[in-house]
Parts: sequence; structure tokens; C-alpha cells
Amino acid sequence: MSAGLSEQERRLLLQEHAQHPVGRGLVGAPGAHEVEVVRTSPLCGDEVRLRLRLDGERVAALSWEHEGCSLSAAATSALAAAVLERPVRRRGAAELRGLLARYAARCAGGPEEVDGADEVDEPGSPGQPSDLAVVADLAAGSARRGCAVLGAQALGAALQEAFGPAAPPG
Repeated sequence: MSAGLSEQERRLLLQEHAQHPVGRGLVGAPGAHEVEVVRTSPLCGDEVRLRLRLDGERVAALSWEHEGCSLSAAATSALAAAVLERPVRRRGAAELRGLLARYAARCAGGPEEVDGADEVDEPGSPGQPSDLAVVADLAAGSARRGCAVLGAQALGAALQEAFGPAAPPG
């Protein structure tokens, strides 16, 4: 669970992302160096349209639109923040796929560090969990886990479209 924050603080963070989302609003039209995907939840009908602008092997920008519940909007916003706050050199497909895998595992109730605390937790105060970790913990084990991973599924699909399938481990 997200240590250091009360239940009320976690819910306020979720509300802040839902009301003031990071990366919301598609930027530009899809072009030669952009990938756009749409993912819809089969359970509730929420939809995320996500667009990546690429710079060679890296994600230069991420933007999205959403129709659905506040949890899927907040989760996609926290994911966008986690991606956009990474240095551009660390926005390659392998790094982002690792982030998505840790996030999905944490949403499922696993103890995984979502952002590798020693990697990208700079935006928060020292010792505080990242926004993405907070969203994952709120969704963990709940019936609304699908809402929390919809944006991550869209980003995973966009990475696959842009860079091909993930290489097998080892």
C-alpha cells in the first residue's frame, strides 16, 4: 500500500488527476512519427485514445482523450505524468514496457515498485509514493482494476505498434 499517505490524501490525489489530467487533449494530427491507438473496456465501455509522438526509438510526447469514469481518467493521467517526467533518454520501449508490467502487477495486488523508487520518484517528496503507485494501490484487488489499467493497455498497444512486440526475456 502507498505508505506515507492517508486514505483521504490518496483519494484527493486521484481527484486531482481526474480534474486536472496530465497529457489530456490530443496534440496535433497523427503523422509519420506518431502512433495512435484506442482501447475500450469490455466491462464498462470506458474508452481511451492515446497518441505517441516518436523521436527515433524514444517517446517524445504522449497525449490522450478519454470517455468514461474518473478512475480511468486519473490512472491515465498518472501514467502520462510518469512517462513525461522521465528523461527523454529513458523513454524507450523497453523502459516503458517495464513500467507498464510493474504497474499492472501492482494493480493486481502485487508488491512491485511501480516506478522503481530509485528511478523516477523525483516528482514527489522523498519517501512519498509516486502518483502512479497511489492509483495502483487504490485499484489493487478491486472490481475496478480494469478502469485503472485501460490507459496502460493503450500505451502498451501503442508501443507495440511503434516498436514491434517486446523481445523475449534473456
